[in-house]
Amino acid sequence: MKIEKFYIYTSESFPYGFAATNRIIAYAKGFLYHGKDVEVVCLAKTESPERILNRRILGTYNGIKFRYLANSTVRSKTFIMRRVDNFIIYFKLFWHAVEYVNRKCAIIYYSPSTSNLLILVTIAKIKGAKIYKEDSEHPNMYILSNSNFISNMLFKYIHFRLFDGLLLMTKSLVNYYGSTKGLTKPILHVPMTVEVDRFKRINNDKCNSKEIIYTGMLNDEKDGTNLLIYAFSRISAVHPEYFLSIFGEAAIPGDDKRYADMAEQLQVGNKVHFHGRVDRDVITEKIVNAAILVLPRPDSFQAQNGFPTKLGEYLATGVPVIATAVGEIPDYLKDNESVFMAIPGDVDSLIEKFNLIINDYGKALEIAKNGQLVAEQNFSNLQQSADIIRFVEEAR
Repeated sequence: MKIEKFYIYTSESFPYGFAATNRIIAYAKGFLYHGKDVEVVCLAKTESPERILNRRILGTYNGIKFRYLANSTVRSKTFIMRRVDNFIIYFKLFWHAVEYVNRKCAIIYYSPSTSNLLILVTIAKIKGAKIYKEDSEHPNMYILSNSNFISNMLFKYIHFRLFDGLLLMTKSLVNYYGSTKGLTKPILHVPMTVEVDRFKRINNDKCNSKEIIYTGMLNDEKDGTNLLIYAFSRISAVHPEYFLSIFGEAAIPGDDKRYADMAEQLQVGNKVHFHGRVDRDVITEKIVNAAILVLPRPDSFQAQNGFPTKLGEYLATGVPVIATAVGEIPDYLKDNESVFMAIPGDVDSLIEKFNLIINDYGKALEIAKNGQLVAEQNFSNLQQSADIIRFVEEAR
């Protein structure tokens, strides 16, 4: 049966956010391109009271309709009011699903909440709609970060069994769920997804840029922020014309100051610029016009099972990219052919890759072009969305 509309229910912020939000936008724009209506439905208040990028609870972004089920996008400041908000959203989710979900639509669920999922699954079964889980992280990452025992047990033993199919980013996740006892759901491998054309609309002159850029959450364990700042301090001593721009918020409140203090102690405080969280249009312009894009991700359980969305975006720019050989990154990219691949956790290796790029930037741009081709061939949102549409329609 042909699908007329996709509903993407998510607990992520929209339209401004981090990797998950960008992945949702990439999906949605792909569905629109292929003639499918799409709407993003936000299941929570997502904006921090300290930094609000979006106040609209209903609107359109790049042709994508979205709505917040809450009466505000801004998170309540007290624990009790946040619990009240969640309770109210349960009712609003129920009535939204009753009113809009039908057998001609498909639901993609992008949230770890089992309570919201139970509501959606109940209505979907009654109305004849199919519901699919999108996942880019190993389930143990959620369990490790959540202290609620009941929530964890529901997530581990019930959550994934409620879906009609799974959309999984990495082959390791496909293998994990494919071998999970009692879980016999159709699975589609949907690699990292990027809007390739998003990074081709801006004229740039990379050769004149001296800006090294990192985007994403600031932390040591997942993305190696400390290694990046230390490596840059050594690069700066030899190449003082370069500066480092970091776009994103600290994963742990207060760590912004720790990283700023680290830069000061390494005597590069005036060359490391912390920009915080900015909207995706600013990020697009900045990374397309960068000299070097870097992702010094250490080896970790998360890195082994995931694939960084920002890496696909980096590659799509045609700017030289430094990444580390973790997880499935080496399955798609080759060192000194399509990317500059550093050893994870090795500062000297990271510095070596910086020097290779800076000392022969013309050659680095040739390698970057190869990386751009890898992104176009493997990570295009138009191809990924077409695969999802086919997967959903053939299963009905």
